[in-house]
Amino acid sequence: MQLSTVSEYPNLIILSNGKKSFKNMSNTVAKSEKYVANILHDSTETIKEMRKMAVKFFKNSNEVILAIDESLLRKPFSKAIHGAIKNFDQKIGREIMSFKLLASVITNGKYAMPFSAEYTYPKALASDGIELKNDQFKNIILEARKYFAHLRLIICADGAFATQFLLRWLLEQNFAAEMRMHRNRKVLYKGQESKLSDIKELHPKGRHKSKTIRVEWHEMSLYITSNRRIDKHGNETIVYQVSTYKAKPSKHVSVYKKRWPIEKMFRTTKQHLGLQECFSKKKVTQLNHVAAVLFSYAMLQIEQRKNHFKTPEEALRSLKPKKWPIQKRRISRLDQIFEIGMA
Repeated sequence: MQLSTVSEYPNLIILSNGKKSFKNMSNTVAKSEKYVANILHDSTETIKEMRKMAVKFFKNSNEVILAIDESLLRKPFSKAIHGAIKNFDQKIGREIMSFKLLASVITNGKYAMPFSAEYTYPKALASDGIELKNDQFKNIILEARKYFAHLRLIICADGAFATQFLLRWLLEQNFAAEMRMHRNRKVLYKGQESKLSDIKELHPKGRHKSKTIRVEWHEMSLYITSNRRIDKHGNETIVYQVSTYKAKPSKHVSVYKKRWPIEKMFRTTKQHLGLQECFSKKKVTQLNHVAAVLFSYAMLQIEQRKNHFKTPEEALRSLKPKKWPIQKRRISRLDQIFEIGMA
């Protein structure tokens, strides 16, 4: 499968305006909806090409972050869409028909290349033969290790993944990992069980903004880092991280900050690339569209770095005016363009 073939639909996502429906996208190229549907590749093919792109993109790096996170894809009128279920939406405070997307990116803190995309479901649906989140999480990491065996890989995720099961597995597999941990979590420190917020030695002092200590949690030896934050109003808060490897406090803090690009990816793809805008009733087509949208984002990252744009949105604006025939010719030599962008 050539990179240029897989990239046709993602390029159309970038060039089209309005909702990313087959009908609306077909108007951009004066083709039929069937034409648009036919150039949408299976998600496994798209993800495979994205992973190759990620390896090339970071080929000169010594260390990268594998950031893993979830995002809700709203489908409020999706009773007829296979696979959509009711998930709790924190923004509106109630359940809504949706897909929960588990995605990952390879990032250096500035750029983020998508690495995986799959729907995740609660344990109640395990009987349907659906792989559960813990197994999905592990498989993403094992796949990343295959692709990036030549450099240091650090796993980064929010507090939802800081469970006994996953942290123990990460330790057993000798993976470096950094996650958020709640201030009320109890750990064993110097033989005494205490909440993280109650451990005085963990509080940064003076000009120091962070502090790291070694603790025991459910018979696991882990490192806890406190990070003192001061907002523009002078208000101070302390957040906590848990990690499986030893490093200076500043290193732990800087690593966790590098997960921000995955949040940026979710925001950009939802607002500008139609991540939630597939209207097919088929679950497989929905996921194919999601993978293609993330591929579009990867292409914007290449454009951003190659042309020194400040944001992926700026890269998107630079591509929007291009006409489809010109872009089609550009697609035919995408492999060459990609290599130039990586230089």
